[in-house]
Amino acid sequence: MDIKKWIENKGNYKDGILLYAQLSKHNKLLLKNFTQKETKSNFVKLRYELQKNIAATIEVKAEKRLASPIAPVFISEEKVYRKVLLKELPFELHESYRAQKDNYYKATSLHLQLTALKPHEHDKALSFCIQIEGLFDSIEKTWELLDYYKEHGRILETKNEDFSLMSETDLLLTRTSRRSSLTRAKERLQLLNSNYKKSNLIAGKQKYERKIGDKKAHIIKLKLDVDRLNNLIITNQKA
Repeated sequence: MDIKKWIENKGNYKDGILLYAQLSKHNKLLLKNFTQKETKSNFVKLRYELQKNIAATIEVKAEKRLASPIAPVFISEEKVYRKVLLKELPFELHESYRAQKDNYYKATSLHLQLTALKPHEHDKALSFCIQIEGLFDSIEKTWELLDYYKEHGRILETKNEDFSLMSETDLLLTRTSRRSSLTRAKERLQLLNSNYKKSNLIAGKQKYERKIGDKKAHIIKLKLDVDRLNNLIITNQKA
């Protein structure tokens, strides 16, 4: 069925998740939350999200559900394995570099398992999709750290602030604050890059290079904070 029919026929929760998972621009965090637990609030939210995409042309045939299993957008091996030699990295980053390679192999294995699923195994398919997306998210975060070192010649220190004792309200407020800070930091980075290109003096360019490096480090830390806050919020909702 398509989204319109699902809404008109008051479709069930699992079919709704399948439709949402196949939207090209679905929210990965929301999908993870939907698959964790079926609740009234989740069902209402799922219906709302699908209504926003009611014009989508995606169809899932009820009698052949997952005949073509849900396949995430796959990052190519060329993009994952960028040109960097282990000897070019400090010892402190060797483990991170190895871990992102392992994550790529795990994601590849899960993708092969996903495509081999039988049509009725939609629960497993959703689980595999979420795991694959999580692995590639981890790879992307690792490469932000590696790229930062390659570009600026220093290791980015990522000391984690302890959010675990916060109430759910404080977690939500802190996440909103971090997201706002992230938006402002990205805008500031664009301005710094623009000023760097306009500067004709060596001293001026060096000054902007330092500021750009610091701002990139700030952005990476904010992203990590938002991810950790998201995970804590989801965990609290499950409890």
